[in-house]
Amino acid sequence: LILSSPHVLQGPNMATEMSGNCAICQDTCNDVASALPCGHQFCRGCILQWAQTNPSCPLCRGVIEHPSPSSGFRW
Repeated sequence: LILSSPHVLQGPNMATEMSGNCAICQDTCNDVASALPCGHQFCRGCILQWAQTNPSCPLCRGVIEHPSPSSGFRW
């Protein structure tokens, strides 16, 4: 999974993503995956499912270049 974004979200909303909870499912991440290069972290299953229909990071909207598992996600 490769993301490109000129800016990474900064500010008060960063607390949610730093808490160890997935920003997609709001549960504690057991299988953490980073969406690169922005570095936002999500449950692996959540970000894979998200990327199939939403080609952007859920937090900063950085573009996901390869949103399908068959194209080879990179973490």
